Amino acid sequence: MTAKEKKMAGVKKHNEAVKQKKADDVKKAINKLRKEGEFTLADLCREANVSRTYFSKHPDMKELADKYITPTGYCKNRSKDSADTYIQILKRENRDLKKALDKIKKDIISENKYKEKYEEALEEIKKLKSQLDEAYSLNLPDHL
Repeated sequence: MTAKEKKMAGVKKHNEAVKQKKADDVKKAINKLRKEGEFTLADLCREANVSRTYFSKHPDMKELADKYITPTGYCKNRSKDSADTYIQILKRENRDLKKALDKIKKDIISENKYKEKYEEALEEIKKLKSQLDEAYSLNLPDHL
């Protein structure tokens, strides 16, 4: 085993030990907080001394925590300013969508006009062909 491989083996061993310690800390914190009553994810993070991203990187621990944490309902309780801002955003989006719909309707109408013009042009071509055929038939030489 080379020196580099020995160092890497030591690093891997250390990382596994840290990972296991954090998992144990989270489990201990859950047990402690359960005895005290309801708790949130923020309380758990503070008690276990881990960040919220820890749970993103370790879905198994997030699943365990979700069994015991109390949801905060943060998104459900918007302030009036926040609700008004959200309403304004939706109104703006609605207005933009209406403009896009009107543009599409105009395009459809103009496409129908092109179809009408195309059909009129075809009829004109047919008339011109019949006139041309008639002109050729009238001007044929007699000696053929």
